[in-house]
Amino acid sequence: MAAGGGGGGKPAAGSDKPAAGGAAGEGGATAAGGAPGGTERRSAGRVAILAADLAKWDETSRDTLVLPVFRDERPLRGAAGLVDWRLCGRLSRLIKKGKVSGERGETLMMPPGRRLRFGRLMIFGLGESNDYGEARFREDVRWIRKVADDAGVTEYAVEPPGRATGLIGARRALELWLDEAGKDGLEPRAVTLVDSPNGHKDMADLLRQRRD
Repeated sequence: MAAGGGGGGKPAAGSDKPAAGGAAGEGGATAAGGAPGGTERRSAGRVAILAADLAKWDETSRDTLVLPVFRDERPLRGAAGLVDWRLCGRLSRLIKKGKVSGERGETLMMPPGRRLRFGRLMIFGLGESNDYGEARFREDVRWIRKVADDAGVTEYAVEPPGRATGLIGARRALELWLDEAGKDGLEPRAVTLVDSPNGHKDMADLLRQRRD
């Protein structure tokens, strides 16, 4: 099984424009949390965005790429599908061998080799995708951030949970991520959210609004 379009040709690359102030293919802004009623919040750290596009990935580098996947997400989609294609079906083979399942709570760290400009991959199992909504999204964001923090990862790229399958809107995913990041008590990290070209644009618009 070749996930994410493997074997039949490369998945289509996006042609989105970078947000103001970002490098090619990405937009960034410092997004500080602000709670209603004047409640003090920690800074969410620097949050940037990057298109789910292998050509864009080749123009930059990150320490870690975080890939949340559902148990019933077959073939793999979004960033996980692109990684699988670039690695010639490596993730699909791990799934077939039972070494990756997508079961809720599963975590796996692995080297990507030389074909990706990330130092390591971290896979997070999200369980079944049915009834996935904001409550579970918030739980998964807290979990991903805590595991990354415990592993000493100081900067990483991550496709927000549920975005590859469209279960959470891009703009809402960014809003919820910033909200959780502003109150989880962890040290601010440099986080890059990976999304489709259309989602990339929605997120860039929101970051510009917050920056202004």
